Amino acid sequence: MRCPYCEGKMRKGQLHAVGVGAGLEWKEGSESLRLNTDPELAARISGDRIAAYNCDFCRKIIVSYEY
Repeated sequence: MRCPYCEGKMRKGQLHAVGVGAGLEWKEGSESLRLNTDPELAARISGDRIAAYNCDFCRKIIVSYEY
């Protein structure tokens, strides 16, 4: 996937909830990037994972979802 901000190549990974109230992180294999520490957001999605694309240059993460 190409970044819509800079047209660079994005890496496919997943967003993970990190325990209840601990935050979110983006993961690709064994690599991880901590995103926030908003306890309400993490509590709402605790344990869930969703595909996400990370642009290392822009530091943007793109999430797509389908019902």
